Amino acid sequence: MLNTALRKRTPSHTRLKRSAARYDAAAESRPHAVTKDGAPIRRYAFEAWLDARADVRVRFVTGPAGCGKTSALRAWASDRPSAPPIWIALAPGCSPEALLSEIIAGLFGGATDGAARARLDVIVDGIDEISPEAREVLKLLVFRIPASVHLIYVARSSATIDLRDGVRHGLVAIAAPTLLGVDAAEVAVWCDRFGVEATAAACADLAGGASGNATAIFDVIRTAAEQALSLAEATARAEARTTASGGIAPPLPAPASRRTAEGRAVEPAIVEMFGRFRMRFGARDVQFVRRRDRQIVQYLALRPGGKASRAELMAEFWPDTDRRDAARRLRTACSTIRRAISACVGDEALDAYFRTHGSSVVLCPENVINEADTFEEHIAFAQRAGERGDTAGARRHVAAALELYERPLLSGEPPAAWITERARACEALAASARALFEAVDTTRIA
Repeated sequence: MLNTALRKRTPSHTRLKRSAARYDAAAESRPHAVTKDGAPIRRYAFEAWLDARADVRVRFVTGPAGCGKTSALRAWASDRPSAPPIWIALAPGCSPEALLSEIIAGLFGGATDGAARARLDVIVDGIDEISPEAREVLKLLVFRIPASVHLIYVARSSATIDLRDGVRHGLVAIAAPTLLGVDAAEVAVWCDRFGVEATAAACADLAGGASGNATAIFDVIRTAAEQALSLAEATARAEARTTASGGIAPPLPAPASRRTAEGRAVEPAIVEMFGRFRMRFGARDVQFVRRRDRQIVQYLALRPGGKASRAELMAEFWPDTDRRDAARRLRTACSTIRRAISACVGDEALDAYFRTHGSSVVLCPENVINEADTFEEHIAFAQRAGERGDTAGARRHVAAALELYERPLLSGEPPAAWITERARACEALAASARALFEAVDTTRIA
């Protein structure tokens, strides 16, 4: 499990203190827009988006260079002096080992007198520049990070890292890049705070001419303030400089290339349990040769801890067969299941997902994301959010649960007694979720 990996890689207490100090310095050294009196420029729509999704495990902020991601996050963080977010600036080419070390040190830096806070917000910047292997670790963190830790990933493009599985399970929210675009109304507010004369037409011209790019707009307004120009005059000078230079802006860096982590044990398996059963790694389906193999995996997925004894499996699937023959058939089934998984991840990773251990057969829950369990967790989270009056949180978790519950549990598979009881329980939970959704708010969740 990731927690074990974190413990194995944890540096010494002293080293962690030094690392934590480095994060603070790195965050402070980043340029950010401020008014003439030193107050940070606020992006209220963006901040509202961050706050409305505070209970999501990962908030993913994207936008091209110069759109103001860092400035907006710094301003948002400035409102949290009692529990400031931790800022981790990743170095170019950062390896998986270095990434884990950075995150460990950052989490330690968020502790008080060695005791972890009840909640930690961690901003992870520089994802575009790190190695493909390190991005795979960030994908795994979506499913493995402790419940008290909430991550904010920052990148130039949503294509930098594939978080679709996290989005599907309600664990990831992706900010629309338009949230960071500056419109004419915001230009007018910024001009007012800098004491720059600006007409509505001049504000609209600057916002449109700069395509909402926060850095370009801020530079024009700052120039106007420093040189006592009107916004229209400063904009005209900026346009003249662009024309003199040929009118060609430097190209934005292309997103770093991505690679599917074939053969790596860090990639979680997704087990789809509603409607037709499916086990996959990203878009790669596990192709089970026989129906019995599929059923054994389904059976384990519905068991606590993904575990069943050999005796239980033989009694369930070969009840009228001689014990020795049943044991042989089970061994054959386990072998064919392992071969099917191996075709997706390689032999070296097999034991991370499916293994036989003594008298037990295990579908390893630490590396398998079971949608039936995820569905039930969302319902539990929604109920707790409703009890504490967090209407928005309850609505989001209910929506995530119902997104998974498209059809009844394993309704696309042959009927079996061991499916029926859990399917009824899930149907009851789905009904209560719909009722809870209607009770807290019938408005569609954005």
